[in-house]
Amino acid sequence: MKNEENVRKKLMEELVEELDKTLEKNARSMFEQLKKHIGEEVTYSGWLYGVEQKGTAKLKAVDDFESVWIGNIVMPFVGYGAAIASIKSKDGKTLFFNPNVENKYDIRDKEKIYEAKSVIFGRRIVKAQKEEIEKQEKEYNDFIEKSNIQAKEDKYKLMIEGLELIKPETKEEWIKYVDANTNDGYSACVVRAVISMMKKFEEGIPFEEAEKQVYNEEYGLSGFMEGAAARALSYFSKKGREYRLYWNKLYGIEDPEEERVVNPAIINIR
Repeated sequence: MKNEENVRKKLMEELVEELDKTLEKNARSMFEQLKKHIGEEVTYSGWLYGVEQKGTAKLKAVDDFESVWIGNIVMPFVGYGAAIASIKSKDGKTLFFNPNVENKYDIRDKEKIYEAKSVIFGRRIVKAQKEEIEKQEKEYNDFIEKSNIQAKEDKYKLMIEGLELIKPETKEEWIKYVDANTNDGYSACVVRAVISMMKKFEEGIPFEEAEKQVYNEEYGLSGFMEGAAARALSYFSKKGREYRLYWNKLYGIEDPEEERVVNPAIINIR
């Protein structure tokens, strides 16, 4: 009896494995068909948060098992709240078809998304995707943890380093600023960028070139981080006023009496 059960279990596993191989093979075939039509007009249909999406636009890129770029939109084949149901060439040929996309698709649960992907791509591909995501998340979390520890360890070093560069009358504020912004790696990165920028200023490097060297090449700051650094520089740097005028002018504000510093990550919509 036990042997029969083991045999049935093995047969079932073999059938499932064979089905996975077939699903993966079919999916890869569809992706290859899609890629042959990159640059051409295609007609697509799918769902985004339960709302049907339809249109005709140029096919721009295909990321196997992940997403497709059509016109101005990038949609996952099967993903968070969105899924592609079909893509057809301009002559009506089906290039991609997912018969298992449920009506008004709006799956947002991670495990259910994996299940939906398995139905069309097979378990092996989804298992590999899941493992890669988990690996990336672990690497990211490890990086953040190390960055936060390093920020706290560097607190007093950054305080002292900056004291030699700032306006003498702002020493007390500088110590408070560094103390408040060296408890996590993200904020400490801005503090380091501010110090590096002030060093560039003392070397006589033009503002635009200093930003390229520090914001882009050395630290790769986001727009929000650049705005935070610009505010700190305008207050602490010996060239703070000149930098504020330069920075604000970049964003259309030329009033020399304007004390605010523009944050490029904030957009006002009227």
